This record gives sequence, structure tokens and C-alpha cells, in this order.
Amino acid sequence: MDVGGVEREESKFKLKLWPKSEKMACNETRPICGNCGRHGVPCVYNNSPSTSARQPSPNERSFPPPKSKDLDLLADYRPTLFIPPPNDPNVQYLLSSMDSDDEKWEIPEGKPRRRLELRLQQNFIERTSQTLSGCQNAPVREVWAVEVPKLAFSNDNVLYGMLALSALHLLKSEPENQELRLARQAYKGLALREHRRAIPGLSSDTADAVCYASTLVMTDAFARLQDRPLDPWTPPMEWIQMARGSGSVFGAAFDQINNIRTAKIMPVVDAEPQLTDATVLFAESNRRGLEHLLRQDLSNERWDHDTQYAYQRALNYIGGVEKAVERGEHPLGTCRRMMAFALLGPKQFYLFVEEYRPRALVILAHYFAIYSKMEDLWWIGNVARREIQGIQRVLPAEWQGLMRAPLASVGLLAP
Repeated sequence: MDVGGVEREESKFKLKLWPKSEKMACNETRPICGNCGRHGVPCVYNNSPSTSARQPSPNERSFPPPKSKDLDLLADYRPTLFIPPPNDPNVQYLLSSMDSDDEKWEIPEGKPRRRLELRLQQNFIERTSQTLSGCQNAPVREVWAVEVPKLAFSNDNVLYGMLALSALHLLKSEPENQELRLARQAYKGLALREHRRAIPGLSSDTADAVCYASTLVMTDAFARLQDRPLDPWTPPMEWIQMARGSGSVFGAAFDQINNIRTAKIMPVVDAEPQLTDATVLFAESNRRGLEHLLRQDLSNERWDHDTQYAYQRALNYIGGVEKAVERGEHPLGTCRRMMAFALLGPKQFYLFVEEYRPRALVILAHYFAIYSKMEDLWWIGNVARREIQGIQRVLPAEWQGLMRAPLASVGLLAP
């Protein structure tokens, strides 16, 4: 494909911008008003599809598969009477982010579009699908390369999510390709729009597609961290909120599945490493070697039992990932653990990150340091170095000593 000559490319492939109709104060056609979600306030119009909870069939199970020794790790993501819970601020953020900022993208039909989409589909099947978290498992690789493209034939949220992620992948090797850049912007907007449309009508027929579309949204949100502006550095709350909101949608969709034996999402849910045993994921022994991050002689910070618990739990999880790396776990398996941290990490910890609490930022830097070992994965790249440098710039001087390990991991300090 000719990637030179911006003018020539833009004449072949142009995007139409259609202005949306004038906004109302509250959009009653959505489960959550986009304006309320955007401003982080409760929506007075909660559009409940039903007043009674749906009864599960005998073949259904909750997400994740429960075991007697497990805690309910995803209790925050279980659906309530609303599908998904409209009072979840992360779902509100996810839904409001699907508005494409007052414009919606449409791509004109024609030969250039068909060729472009064929290229993006081929790239997704042959390359992108093999690089996603958990794809060290053969069944997961196969489902992403075979079953997900089949789902895309009848589910636009999956189709456009695939094309958007594939375009972002290609842009890593062709950053000056304006056709790809325009396509990426368009398909991302279309993917979010179609995903939003699919959420209120969740059913057993659409559950697999919504699960995969949610996973594509989570991966896409993380991949964009490499390109976000960092001057000044701000906490990566867009990724965290998109991930946690997608977790809610994934959980709601999973609970709509009628028969888990035939569900197409099961290879992903059942993949290794398993992330359902809280006694393993959050074992106190995991944080050996990280206890110094809980020392109390640094500043007069707010401290109580809940604060301590949030930090300990975050460190237990991160320490568990570090130990998996030390055992020689496949990088894509480690990526599965790392991506799950945005879902399973304590909610209060992420509130502390949003508040720029120094201890939370130091712990977040140790999280990103693990990604320094996976820089060759296109959707990770130099995210560790970027985020760790950004955190270092905003930390008070007395906290800088706790940044030695993260800085060393990205080559900014001698180990």
C-alpha cells in the first residue's frame, strides 16, 4: 500500500463528519445520560429495562466460576436490576466516552474502504490476534483469530473494535500513514458507538459479542497509554475507568450466557493463568520484598485501617505478578495478570492514585515497572518508561528514594 503522498491518500479515503442532533439536558434513550456521566454526577434518569432480576438457567454460572475457597473477586462487576449497573461511575465514564465528542464518524462505501478493511482484517487475524493477553494458550489464539472474526460478521461492535485495534497496530510500524491514522480515528469512534448501542439490549444472543467487544475496548485503552500527553503527567484514569467500566459490562454480558459449554468467550475465561483464587492472587506472602513501600516515616499522610488495607492488597497483587515473572511465566500470561489489575485492584487504591497520593503513585510505578520486560509487545512498547518518568516528576522529594527499583527497571538508574 502506498503510504507516501498525504494529499493523494486523503483524496482516496475521506471521512464524513455528520453533526449530531442538538443535545438535550438528559438523553432518555440511554441507560445513563452521557452528560451526567461526563461530569461525574448521578443521573436522574435511570432507564431500567426491568423491575425484576432475570432468573439464571441451569446451565448458567456467575462470573468468574465460583469455588468454595475463593472470594468473589468481581463482586463490583456483577449486574444488578440494571444491565449494567447505571450507578457505577466507571460504567458512566465508559458510556459517556462513547459519544465521539459531538460528532460521529461515517466512512463512505467504495473500493478504497473495502481494500482498507480487508487489510485491517487480515492484519488482525494474522498478527494482532496472536499478541493479546492470554494468547500463549492455543485455544485463546484460535478463538481470537477464528471465532472473533466470525462474530464480527453479525456484530458491528466487534467488527469495528477489531478494525480499530488493527489500525493502531499497523500505525506502530507506519506512523506517517495518514490513511491508517484517519481509519483508526473513524473505526475507534464507530466501535464505541456500536458497543454503546449493544449494551442496553444485552441478551444471550449478544453476550459473547459484548464480552469480546469489552475486551477489545480494554486492550485499546491500554495501548493508547503510549501516546497520551505527559506534560504535565496526570494519573492514567482514562485507562483505569475504561477498564473498570468494561469489567462491569463484561460481567453483565457473561451472566446473560445461557449455556457455558457452547459460549465462545469460555476459552478466554478459562485460560491460564487462572485469576479466580483470591487466596493466591492476594496472599500476604506475595509482598515480600515490597514491605518497605508501606513504611510510615515519610510524611504525615492520612492513614487508617482502610487505607492500609488498600495499599497492602495492591502490593499483594503486584508482588504476585513479580513472582510469576520470576518463575518464568510466558509474557502473555503475565500480561493477563497485569491487565486484570485494573479490574481486581482495590477501588480505594485507584481513588488514591486519582488524588495524587505519593504512596499510591509509587506503588503504581512498581506496577508499570513489570511492563519494562515486555517492551517488544506492540501494545505495551515504552509505556513503563513513560509512566515511571512521569510519576517521578510529580513526586515530592522525600518519596524519591522509593522510586529506585522502577527507575532501574527502565534503565534510568543503576540497579
